Amino acid sequence: MERRGTTVKMKTTHCTSILIAVLALVTTAMPLPAAVKVDTAQPIETMVAFRVAGTSYITAIPSNTLVLTSGKLGNKEKFAIIDITGGNLQDGDEVRIRYAPHGGTDPDTTKSSYWLENNAGIRRGHDGDVFKLKRVDTKFALVTPTGKFVAPPPKSGDALGVSAKQDGALLVEIIDLKTGASVIPPAAQPASDSTAPTSPSTPENTGTASPAPATDKPATQ
Repeated sequence: MERRGTTVKMKTTHCTSILIAVLALVTTAMPLPAAVKVDTAQPIETMVAFRVAGTSYITAIPSNTLVLTSGKLGNKEKFAIIDITGGNLQDGDEVRIRYAPHGGTDPDTTKSSYWLENNAGIRRGHDGDVFKLKRVDTKFALVTPTGKFVAPPPKSGDALGVSAKQDGALLVEIIDLKTGASVIPPAAQPASDSTAPTSPSTPENTGTASPAPATDKPATQ
C-alpha cells in the first residue's frame, strides 16, 4: 500500500509540473491587449552647447550660476542634455541638463550639477529639475517645472531668469558637440522647377527686330 501511494503521489506531482509548464508557454505566447503599451524608451544623453546668437552661449560659472557670455566655445559652455523621452531631441521632450567640470567628462558625479528652477531664477544644484523643450522655428525655448520659461538675464552679467510668458523666453540653438551642428537642421529650400515651359522667342519679348522680307525685285542700277 505504501508503495502504491508513493507511485500515485509521484504521478500527481509529474502531472502538476506538466500543467504548470503548459500554462507558462500559453501565457508567454499570448499577445498583449491593444490597450497595453510597453514603454521601452531609454534616456539618451548628448553633449551640447546652448547658443543664443553668434558666439553667445549659456555658460556655467561659480556659485552654481548660469549666465550668457560671448567668445570661444569652451568647457564651461558644454552640457550634457539627458532626453528622458528618448529618441532625437524634439518638441515636447522632457530633459535634464547636467554640467560637470572638464566638459562633462569628469566621472566623479559628486562634481556634477543639474539645472533647476528656484526663486532666484535658473541655477544649478545636486538634484536638478525636469525641463520641457518647446520648439520655436529652428530654436528651442525651455519650459520650467512650474510652466514658466527660461529667460535672459534681467541685465548684463546677471544669472538666467524666468518668464511667465513665451514672449520673454530665451530662445537657443542646441548644438550637438559631436557634429558641431544644430539638432534642428535648417528647412530645406525647394528646388527650382527647371521643367517649367518657356515662352517662344518673339520680336516682342527678345527686343530684336525681325529681318525684312526678301523680294524678287532686282536692284536698281
